[in-house]
Amino acid sequence: MMNSDFKFLGIQMDCTTDSVRNANHIAKSLYDNPECDYAITPECALSGYGNNCMNESSDEALDIVLSASRETQTGLFLGTMSEGEDLYNDCLIINNQGTIVNHQPKSLIIPYDAELGCKPAPMNNPIELPDHPGISAGVMICNDFWGGPLGGTACLPQQYCKDGDVNILIHCTNGARGNGELIDQINWDWHTAWLQQISSIFRITVISVDNSCHMNGEPYNGRTSSPSGCWVAGEKIAGVSEIGQHNFTVTLPKDKMYPWGNTLQNHT
Repeated sequence: MMNSDFKFLGIQMDCTTDSVRNANHIAKSLYDNPECDYAITPECALSGYGNNCMNESSDEALDIVLSASRETQTGLFLGTMSEGEDLYNDCLIINNQGTIVNHQPKSLIIPYDAELGCKPAPMNNPIELPDHPGISAGVMICNDFWGGPLGGTACLPQQYCKDGDVNILIHCTNGARGNGELIDQINWDWHTAWLQQISSIFRITVISVDNSCHMNGEPYNGRTSSPSGCWVAGEKIAGVSEIGQHNFTVTLPKDKMYPWGNTLQNHT
């Protein structure tokens, strides 16, 4: 689809250790929403997030998703482990012809990533939406969005936004949950406030999508670690229940997708 609006699909889903199962869920979401321009998944949505997630099923799973992308003409920001010379906790950027055109690995890896053998991203640069040249996104994976202020490192959302180089922030996440009522509530409150604050202070659109099962792929009936949805200049305009697998869609007019630095009235 090529028009003056962008329609995004957020896929809050169980990121299990069965990559083919994950792929079929993503593909069904695309087939059920063929009008969308782009879909966004959680972190490690395709591969799962654990040991031996890259296995003999990985290529089959990726082919399922690429075929669905091509048949529905939907671009994709696909969270998955990827392996070449190094192992990355990655986001594959896929155009509406089902072709991988770019990728953005996780930069602020956590100890769990290091245990799995993941390397941090060599660089972070704005990435053009593959089917809409001139519209750029800051693509982040989980701790890339949360981690800077707490870990004494650079705040990546701020880096992306401060020079006005991006029109939207895209966030694939898969945080820990089930760690006790107090810790879960603290994490939920922090994540919710930070999504809203980044969107508000930089007057920018943020779309964030979380995993709905345990981080390691085991079943889980509780709340996600963070809300899945879309925020525009601090206002949440789309979202889903924090329990279970759900999709949401949001339409963003192209003429409202201003990067940071434009006046407030441009975002109303």
